[in-house]
Amino acid sequence: MASVIEKYLRTYSEFRDSDPSRNAPSFRRAAFVPACHEPAEAVPRLLAAWCASGHADLLVFVVNGRVDAAPEQTEANAKFLAEIARHTTARESNDEVVFRSHEASAPGARVAVVDRTQGSRRLGVKEGVGRARRIGFDLTLALHAAGKLESPWVGSTDADATITSDYFESLAPRDPGVVACL
Repeated sequence: MASVIEKYLRTYSEFRDSDPSRNAPSFRRAAFVPACHEPAEAVPRLLAAWCASGHADLLVFVVNGRVDAAPEQTEANAKFLAEIARHTTARESNDEVVFRSHEASAPGARVAVVDRTQGSRRLGVKEGVGRARRIGFDLTLALHAAGKLESPWVGSTDADATITSDYFESLAPRDPGVVACL
């Protein structure tokens, strides 16, 4: 299975030209949130739910905008990114991902930010949340393949969703025959 994952990461991953796991710390579990034109007020709420886990977990924000984004969308994305920065401190980074920590979080817990809102990193005209989710999955798969993400289960939610304090605990199903959960 490792060779299939490595081939996918080399050939098809959103990060095939870079190594998103470079400089990344290790984590127990991960979830990601695609965000585009979301209110900045969502950031503290999402961080509070994430901090409730009390473990070395990773919450990935994939903030995205298309090349044809309206000015109000671009402005909302900039405010969302600024709000993440206001509540966190940059720790480690590489070409495409910034790993940040949050004062109220558990030791080792982090937020990762993938900024696809500017320049050549923006999404194409017909791209949106599907591609943003793929970016989140590709990042967490690369972390898992590099031995920096313990759980093979990754969560995906939305910026406007209500996340309960047991969200991370619910990511791994109890039945070993289950391969995906919704």
